Amino acid sequence: MTTPQEILALEERRWGAILAADLAALAALLHEDLVYTHAHALVDSKQSYLAGLQRGPGRIRTAVRSEEQVRVLGDTAFVAGALDSDYETAGVSRRFRVRFTSVWTKTPAGWQFVAWQSTARP
Repeated sequence: MTTPQEILALEERRWGAILAADLAALAALLHEDLVYTHAHALVDSKQSYLAGLQRGPGRIRTAVRSEEQVRVLGDTAFVAGALDSDYETAGVSRRFRVRFTSVWTKTPAGWQFVAWQSTARP
C-alpha cells in the first residue's frame, strides 16, 4: 500500500526537476494524459506543458509548498496544499501564491503525475 510520504517524495522529485529545469526527469514523471490547469486558466497537455517550460521566457526560481494533505484512494493519490513561488522572466521576478491540487495515478510503470489545478490566493 502506498503511503502519503511516498506521494510527497514524488512531489519533491517533480518540483526538484522543475527547479533544476531537468525536463527529461520531469517528463518521466508525467502521465501521457496530463491535464495541467494554471491559475490563469491556461490548460496544458504533457506536450504543451513541457514545450512551454523548454521555450518559456522565464523560469520558476523557488517553490515552497505548505499545508499539504495527501489522500491515497486505490490507484489515485491527491495532494492539496499551498504554494509560494518566484518566477523570473526577462530579469523581473514575480511572486505567485496559489492553492493547488495535484493528482497522481498508479500505472504499470509506477506512479505518474496526471493533473494539476491551481487557484490564485491573496
